[in-house]
Amino acid sequence: DSLVTVPCDIPMEYAAVLGVSPCAALRMLEDFASLKEGDVIVLNGANGLVGQTLVQLAAARGVRTVAVMRGRQGYEELCPHLVTRGATVVISENWSKDAHMKSLMAELPPPSLGLDACGGSSGAAVANLLPKGATLVKYGSASGKPFRVAAERDLKVQTFLLSEWEAAHSKDDKQKMISTLADMVRDKSLQLLLERAFFDKHKTALKLGAEMMRDRQLVMCMAEPQLEVFPEDLWEMAADKARLGLASAEQ
Repeated sequence: DSLVTVPCDIPMEYAAVLGVSPCAALRMLEDFASLKEGDVIVLNGANGLVGQTLVQLAAARGVRTVAVMRGRQGYEELCPHLVTRGATVVISENWSKDAHMKSLMAELPPPSLGLDACGGSSGAAVANLLPKGATLVKYGSASGKPFRVAAERDLKVQTFLLSEWEAAHSKDDKQKMISTLADMVRDKSLQLLLERAFFDKHKTALKLGAEMMRDRQLVMCMAEPQLEVFPEDLWEMAADKARLGLASAEQ
């Protein structure tokens, strides 16, 4: 009764991940603030699937995004991708602490929502970009480190776990969420950095997946089945064609 269906007309990579990171992104964008066109949100971990999805879901709603990323290898290549997919501003974690960042943020409306996947200095960077009284949602701790938020900032700090949301909602709610995201995949308004790998090459795939600084998520797939045709099968296939008038058994 708890199973939901994933459409068969989207790529298998998307079918594999749609029910996790993209669903988490959709819930956080819809459940913690009443966002409208022109509003601004701040997020970190923008290279991950949740971050990529947040940028694109927000863009589809006319919501602007300030995406904070660690300035690591691949940063220069990923920035244009995120901007192309709808990010308003993409900055490194270090640059977010720069004095010039204040003037940049002054050109935007005060952010309504902050989304933290990392904790540590990256989470602090997101919190520091939020105005007093804004909402900060923590949904991960990739750094494994905490950070402090000054009480006088009066931020509304909340946590999110997709498993808790699923436990509290019906199968129909989950199916609606999957359908919404699948529609975006079909019309190409949701495009994620995914890479397909097959189990018969699992050693190579696992090595790639363990690489530091890697931004494409690997999705492991079963190898495509190969049809074995034996001599007797060839005869039966020819006979079937003959009966349908498509060929003669002799051919």
